[in-house]
Amino acid sequence: MNIAKILTGMTLAAAVAVPVTAQEPTRGFMVERGSVAAQGAASVDLYTGGGYSGGAVRLGLGNGELVLNSGKVVSGLGINTSEAVFKLGLSNLNGMSEMKHSLAVYGGVSVLDVDGGASYTNLMVGAAFTADMNSLLLSIAPEFIIDDANDDNYLDVGLSAHLKMAKTQYGTFQPGIEVVATTADNKDTLVAVGVRWEYNDRLTLDIVPLQIGNAWGQEDTISLPGQMRLNARF
Repeated sequence: MNIAKILTGMTLAAAVAVPVTAQEPTRGFMVERGSVAAQGAASVDLYTGGGYSGGAVRLGLGNGELVLNSGKVVSGLGINTSEAVFKLGLSNLNGMSEMKHSLAVYGGVSVLDVDGGASYTNLMVGAAFTADMNSLLLSIAPEFIIDDANDDNYLDVGLSAHLKMAKTQYGTFQPGIEVVATTADNKDTLVAVGVRWEYNDRLTLDIVPLQIGNAWGQEDTISLPGQMRLNARF
């Protein structure tokens, strides 16, 4: 009996230590969430227009996730850039076991050296916390960017709130609002209002008709049906 109790306790402890994985994109419209992609999961983002950008490729790597070309480390340069961000899922916080939540930390790098042209090394570190309060998803994601390309070091703090609605025959919907406050010299606080449409288990579409604030040259924008980002999972 004692052995059975010990084994049961070890199993429960191991379950608590496993980071939260998600089938839907592990980001909001532009704010990272505390979950990471499951092992072997892969997704591609295709997006059009707007001042926000997200990971072009997300690959699940066990307790972590590799994000390629997220637009977080380098933005608005007007030149071809590439970057890599590694996101590590962490175990649940002690003292918050009664609240369903997820936590992750991440770091990114972007290096470019063009002969006779642009040359920089940009770095970024961040963390994301998401609380799942029944039908409400709340996230906070502070990010510190060493922006060698624009000779600026700054802090971005992302906040998001999404309402999970009941599943319908046309999929599920998450109306949401996201805010990214920044200390950067060349961009302002950005607000995005829209809806996430989980069409099925493989396709998710973010539709953002309202964007307020200046980010790398983007002014206030109202568009219909809106700026869109399609996430396809494999």
